[in-house]
Amino acid sequence: MSDLQHDLASLVARFRRLTVPNGSAWDVPGIRAAIDKCDAPPCEVAAAAFALAARADMKTPTLLPERGSWWNKAPEMTGPRIRHTQKCPEHPEHDMPHDHGGDMTLEQIAEAKRAALAAAAANPYIPPAIKRARALQETP
Repeated sequence: MSDLQHDLASLVARFRRLTVPNGSAWDVPGIRAAIDKCDAPPCEVAAAAFALAARADMKTPTLLPERGSWWNKAPEMTGPRIRHTQKCPEHPEHDMPHDHGGDMTLEQIAEAKRAALAAAAANPYIPPAIKRARALQETP
């Protein structure tokens, strides 16, 4: 018996109480027994268990392992999809992550970029191996 199955059974029992308040309550051991009899991937078992639990006409979860309408695939997602990226203003062929917390304008971003590039040019990165080699050359 896995923790995943127990957690799923607990969640389905709570879901049943919330979605079918006047229906018969399902206990965790009964749901767990039905889950254990299922021969399907965990994600499909979970979807079927929730679909069955939402039905007020189902008095117990014992029908879960049997094939029924509760085993139908979830409907395709409809509605707009949320993009987590935006087109790069300098390279439109590339996507870049949204800056969800920033309140900088494009001009402020460009200025910050110029300042960062100027600071990097003034103090270029020198790998440690090169620094050690130069130090060895300078010692008499």
